[in-house]
Amino acid sequence: MQYNLPRGIVFLLIGEAFLALMAAMIKHLTENLPVETVLFFRNVFGLAMTIPFLLMSGADSLKTNRFPLHLIRGVAGVVAMYGYFIMLAHLPLAEATLVKLSSPLFLPIVVMLWLGDRISANIWLALFIGFIGVIFVVQPAAGNINGYALIGIVAAIVACIAKTSIRKMSDTEPCLRIVFYFGVIGTLVSIIPLLWVDWVWPTGTSWLLLLGLGIAGNLGQYSMTLAYQSAEPTKIAPYIYCTLIFSGLLGWLVWGESLSQGFLVGSLLVVIAGLVNIRTKPEIRSTSPEEQLAPSTSSMENPLHSGISQRS
Repeated sequence: MQYNLPRGIVFLLIGEAFLALMAAMIKHLTENLPVETVLFFRNVFGLAMTIPFLLMSGADSLKTNRFPLHLIRGVAGVVAMYGYFIMLAHLPLAEATLVKLSSPLFLPIVVMLWLGDRISANIWLALFIGFIGVIFVVQPAAGNINGYALIGIVAAIVACIAKTSIRKMSDTEPCLRIVFYFGVIGTLVSIIPLLWVDWVWPTGTSWLLLLGLGIAGNLGQYSMTLAYQSAEPTKIAPYIYCTLIFSGLLGWLVWGESLSQGFLVGSLLVVIAGLVNIRTKPEIRSTSPEEQLAPSTSSMENPLHSGISQRS
């Protein structure tokens, strides 16, 4: 299998655009509904969207030998989603976006610990530049970190587990199957938080926003799944910072927020991070069973040839 970095980048950007739209709807919905209710309906509507596609592809498309990985992906994904929703409900959108964007900083570590991969200096540099760009954009006040931001950081770390599990099972699991199992597991897991809150039924336009939330979330998840199947997680990670651009545009269009000089400087640094990442030569992998089972040593012989060398 040969990685396709441009394809991964395109799908990641599409996914982040949908997820930025979803974040705006979440923040609006949580003004009138409990976070737990929004979380539940996001997963219910997301699961419902996969049914027509499954009817077209047939029940055989659901057969899998990788259910433990689907379970890890589902549970970790919902836990991360729950933490992110809580953070969105209590923090300004820009600050919440900043905390969410700390996820790429933890991703190389999770991939290294789980998959035993080696990460090049160029990837670390790209991630560092990208994060500095985020600091310029948001310009958080000193000492402004609170409990909700810490919840968001934990959610960012857990999200890395979900993203890495996608890469781990992408050799056998098609995108639709991954999205479907996430919908099923996510819906079941999201019932649990409902046990400790008073149920509130959505009313009026809340139903339309919840439906839109499910559509945007599912399209975002579908695009992100394709992105992480197409390219190595740590090589497309810097492009996650582009969600700041989408959030900035949404803030300007919906709430009249201005684009500061810090935003422009940060966006430039995000672009630089992407260029550093692209200049790191990808490793070409074979799909033959023998080569998949054999340990990869090419990155050890010449680390400049690969940002991360995955061993299946």
